[in-house]
Amino acid sequence: MKNIRRFINGTIAILFILHTFQAEAARNETKTATILNNDWSFAAFPLMFYSDETRIALGGGTQVMIGGEDERFSSSMGLMGFYTQNRQYTFILAPELYLRDGAYKLAGNYGYSYFPDSFYGIGNTSIKEDEEKYTGRLCKVNPILQRKISSNLFVGIQYDYAYGKVVKCENDGQLAIGMVPGSDGGHASGAGVNLTWDSRDNNVYPFSGSYHQISASSYGPVFGSDYSFNSYSIDFRHYRQVFGSHVIAFQGVSCINIGKPSFQHMNEAGSLGKYLRGYTRTLHVDKNVLAFQAEYRMPLPGRFGLVAFAGFGQVAEKVSNIAIDEFKPSAGIGIRFALIPKQKVNIRIDAGMGKDDSSLDISLMEMF
Repeated sequence: MKNIRRFINGTIAILFILHTFQAEAARNETKTATILNNDWSFAAFPLMFYSDETRIALGGGTQVMIGGEDERFSSSMGLMGFYTQNRQYTFILAPELYLRDGAYKLAGNYGYSYFPDSFYGIGNTSIKEDEEKYTGRLCKVNPILQRKISSNLFVGIQYDYAYGKVVKCENDGQLAIGMVPGSDGGHASGAGVNLTWDSRDNNVYPFSGSYHQISASSYGPVFGSDYSFNSYSIDFRHYRQVFGSHVIAFQGVSCINIGKPSFQHMNEAGSLGKYLRGYTRTLHVDKNVLAFQAEYRMPLPGRFGLVAFAGFGQVAEKVSNIAIDEFKPSAGIGIRFALIPKQKVNIRIDAGMGKDDSSLDISLMEMF
């Protein structure tokens, strides 16, 4: 019953935000211009929310899009940040740049935060009643450089650094007594290689084609890491235009960690909620995650769109522990608002329901 109420409240929030964006879109159109012979677009939006841990939080985000020689691939630069009444903050930078006429691709994620979070334990059976509230400090640097080998094939190298520290936590919890790797703070540093096949007709909002990426990284003392482990990931996506502007999108993703990663790394790479809407992001985390989902995307009048999605997945300590009867379901609906209509850059608002859990996600760009 509690999840149903959360889902209804999320839907009401979506309708309110939809009304706000509709009024704003009627007053303003996103401006486009030409610079260095490339089409570019810029948009900005405000952020505001409230929680007991943060009180009032204010911030905003910007998105810059630059078209290149290859019409399929647009360079982008996203920046988002906010600050709370309790002096907490988060800043995120997410570039995806196609350089030298698309011969090179530079991407990654960069962020710094001092923000409250929740730890529920490790594993596929964690429950909300086991919640431990804490405030963590996290610094992340993750550059990815790729070279185009053919029209659809990219190969590259990557580096991943993260420093995580638990600043405040409950006195009698697992984090306080040091039972969890990473609870005492530490550096995770590693490097690796990646291979990507990208035949999408558009990298921002595909109507057809596929995106498949395989990557492997090693973390250890040679890179200055306090944790030693290897990380492998597979991300397979396919897009099919059904009719008109209606699209069906599919994704299958797996991340495998062998060794002893920190719980902060598992929150990023081994989180069920990262890949499946309908689950709190840190509720189910472990060394390994496997998830599948599908999404139906349809346009609405004006700048708006509607999506319906469903999926299933699970986390496990070992790959051999993954079992068919342990998969958790996910389903929901979402609204899209075209922040930059020309490049189909959308604000994404999704209300999802999972097994004994629910979520409301508001973000830029499509989930996959």
